[in-house]
Amino acid sequence: MSFGLKAQDIETDSLKAESNQKPIEDTIRVKTFYPLIRDVSFIVDYGKILGYLSGVEKKNEIGVQLGIKKNLMVIAEGGYSILNPNDSYVNADYQVRGRYFRLGLGLNKAITAENNLSLSLRYAMSDFEDQGTINVTSSSGLFEPYDESFSRKSLTASWYELVLGSEKKINTKLRLGFYFRLRIMAKYDEQTPYDVFSIPGYGRTFDKTVPAVNLFLRYVLGGTKGQN
Repeated sequence: MSFGLKAQDIETDSLKAESNQKPIEDTIRVKTFYPLIRDVSFIVDYGKILGYLSGVEKKNEIGVQLGIKKNLMVIAEGGYSILNPNDSYVNADYQVRGRYFRLGLGLNKAITAENNLSLSLRYAMSDFEDQGTINVTSSSGLFEPYDESFSRKSLTASWYELVLGSEKKINTKLRLGFYFRLRIMAKYDEQTPYDVFSIPGYGRTFDKTVPAVNLFLRYVLGGTKGQN
């Protein structure tokens, strides 16, 4: 009895073993590196120009945005406002002027090759002053009408903003978009007997939440490839 294996049998078995082996797939993935500061942008609120045409308000607002890592963003905004609301007080000439500043953190994500969406939370502060002249008249007509004036300086206010943004890429540097803001009052310096009517950067004081829409242009000053 012979237990030997023929060379032909060994060769056949080795061919079968090789045929049953699955090809080894290359599973190595290239990890994308995102720098700490992805890009730097300059923002202008061009919608404020319309206020100059109305004659009721004059506002200027600019901002700076830093792209951080893949999708994070840090944004700072500042502005100056002069407001002469026609519906502030009855028989009154009222004006409020001042500066405001916002600082926020959020996410900025590309939805398509041409469009971005962003969501951020921002904290805002305003330093302002107001003044007015109110014409006081007697309803009975027994007293002569007279004017009562007031002027308040060094007033402050603070609030929070939840901001949803959408923008479209015009070219490699320019973006066109809008912000929808929901402003939530934190505190302001209340006054008597005539309270502050409006706060620069926020809006009317008797509204504890104020929705607003801003139109903006964003210019990318510099960044890396693949930036939003």
